[in-house]
Amino acid sequence: MELTVEGFVAQSDEAHRPSRPSKSRRPVDLVELARYTLGNRTHERDMLELFSTQSGCCLKRLKETASDREWRKIARTIGGSAKCIGAWSVVETAAAAETLEGARLAERRSEIVETLTREIEKTNAFIRRLLMDL
Repeated sequence: MELTVEGFVAQSDEAHRPSRPSKSRRPVDLVELARYTLGNRTHERDMLELFSTQSGCCLKRLKETASDREWRKIARTIGGSAKCIGAWSVVETAAAAETLEGARLAERRSEIVETLTREIEKTNAFIRRLLMDL
């Protein structure tokens, strides 16, 4: 079964109710990931790889879009994907990005993109190290 970002987000929004973010400061909440995948290592790998790939693509689209509507859609996609793996810092930043529009978006755009880029890079670096062990 091929995973798509749309399917990934739909699972997050409709079927997955994340537990509370853990107090762990890891970029990925491994307890949440295991809960979401029912401890299936193959599914864990798939979810991590999908986030890693799609987050970069979505971030690029977010940086390039001029539309407030598209900005919100992309931010929501990033946040939904991050929820599935328990990447709470990415979830929080994407949620903040999703609320911005118009003048407020223009004012905070570079700050949000910079923060989201940093959080996604930190999460993806953690994922790369984690995938070596899975």
